[in-house]
Amino acid sequence: MKYASIYSKSRISNRKNNIGETIIDIAMDEIYQYMGISQTSIVRINKPDISSYDGEKVILPVVKGYPQCHSISKAFSENVIPVFLCWSLLDGAINPEDVSWLKAHEPIGCRDEHTLNECLRKGIRAYLNGCITICFPRLEQYNKNGKVYLVDIQPELESYIPDKLKQKAVRVTHLIPEGELRKDAKRLLEQYADSARLVITSRLHAAIPCMAMGIPVIFCKNDFPSRYTWCDRFIPVYDKPQYGKIDWNPQPAELEEYKEMMKELIAVRLRAVFEMETTCRRIHNFYCGRPKRKGVTALSKTIPLIEKAVEKYGRDFQYSLWGVSVLAESFYQYISEYYPEARLIHVYDKYRKLDFHGLATEPAEHILRQEYAFLIACPMLDTIMQEMKDFLKRTGRPEDSYMMASPVT
Repeated sequence: MKYASIYSKSRISNRKNNIGETIIDIAMDEIYQYMGISQTSIVRINKPDISSYDGEKVILPVVKGYPQCHSISKAFSENVIPVFLCWSLLDGAINPEDVSWLKAHEPIGCRDEHTLNECLRKGIRAYLNGCITICFPRLEQYNKNGKVYLVDIQPELESYIPDKLKQKAVRVTHLIPEGELRKDAKRLLEQYADSARLVITSRLHAAIPCMAMGIPVIFCKNDFPSRYTWCDRFIPVYDKPQYGKIDWNPQPAELEEYKEMMKELIAVRLRAVFEMETTCRRIHNFYCGRPKRKGVTALSKTIPLIEKAVEKYGRDFQYSLWGVSVLAESFYQYISEYYPEARLIHVYDKYRKLDFHGLATEPAEHILRQEYAFLIACPMLDTIMQEMKDFLKRTGRPEDSYMMASPVT
């Protein structure tokens, strides 16, 4: 069992590529370093290959969105164990088919309130965690005499920026047409760290990493996207109607206390899943490594009797179950799978009133009125089996009209 991380192996041809996702991957590397996990022991998986990955079992932190996959449960192979830390739906909705799968991976750490609300609306246990890029380490001191960076600012903002900031500003884009994603992302982050005194941007993954490093940031977007509805806990997120109210001399955000709490939570969750999966596998292998004998179950002992009943009544036989238990459920599932033409018409139980696959249980005395349908008695204990036998004997019911399942003793 190992930890895994996503890397971007190649760019999409004929299109500029946003290095924001690669910055997220670098932030995850920072978390692994914080946890004391060496980079050489981490399995790197290219994002498009996660669903087809067939290597050794790995634990993969989910710290971004998966817009290319309509169903999140289909985005991971069986050898990838996802841990949802900072997941984003990116304005989308949860596929109903994914609800039970997501519940199996609770709690779901959500990057934004839209994702959080979608989870809660579907009854999925979730919490708001923000973006992992908030975990970049703070600089000892940002360059107060450095440069102003305009990172993919929107044209509507241009007229609002004071001339003294624009005159010597460095214009930068996160959309890069060629080169190596990881090298480009690291180079740009180092550039901000070395020489930025102020970053003005519309890019989430320019604003948050720079904010985390302690660089003053002005975050502006014509619209206020739902996936940004957590950032304003630390810095303002100005939309177009607020461009005239921008503070052009912001101070570095203070978030070290929260950053440490978030890093520790991520580390705790990853270690917990790692330990659980590793221990489960060790115990599993201990038992399954022995020479095996096939054990007997009440169902396997009774299957030959069901097959005899099929010979007599045909594959489209009608039947009743007596005694609602896990054994009754086993019979129902077996018959439904192998004899789909058969039909359950009565369910009897002496002690309980409940619904069993659309049929209400009836008192055992009603068996006396049943003049058709093969009866399957489902005792779980020898004492109950004897009680059922005595009851059927007293009623004078023909032995070939019912089948008594035999518990394993």
